[in-house]
Amino acid sequence: MSFEAFEASILSQGLKAVAGHWNSARGARRMPGWQDLRPSAIAKQLPMVWVYAYDPATDDFIGRLGGEAINRIFGRNIKDARLSELSAIIDRDKLIARLKRVMQEPALVSSVGPMFVRDDYSGAGERIIMPLAADRQNADAVLGATLYKIEGIVPSEFEKLGSRDQWFSLDGA
Repeated sequence: MSFEAFEASILSQGLKAVAGHWNSARGARRMPGWQDLRPSAIAKQLPMVWVYAYDPATDDFIGRLGGEAINRIFGRNIKDARLSELSAIIDRDKLIARLKRVMQEPALVSSVGPMFVRDDYSGAGERIIMPLAADRQNADAVLGATLYKIEGIVPSEFEKLGSRDQWFSLDGA
């Protein structure tokens, strides 16, 4: 996998900075661990950054970090919240499948399109998700960043927005 191909798929400079920090933090390893991340290196991007750790005992993801813009989407701080408990403004099943694929493959993903839907507004934008591993080999968490713009689109029209996911496998990295 070429990290450069993943980076080239990202449109936002802010998301490129988060991806670049992930890549720097991993060094020559397959992937970085939570402990390798340095928030000061991505201070400007922290409002859009989120981290979920996987809990195999409950088959659920638990929030470790949620930036201000991410917490605003959910109407609460996602730190220590289980993904299964969070408001249904996102397609949770699709997000959980995406997070698991990032960890299990492992892979990097860059997405553009609908991000969330609330009662009378929605957010469209761009998202990246990258695996984290305490042992630097076997993913046990994910680092993501979501840049969105709130639109006054009603949910029934929101589904008409285009979207794309680009996947980049870390196999052989």
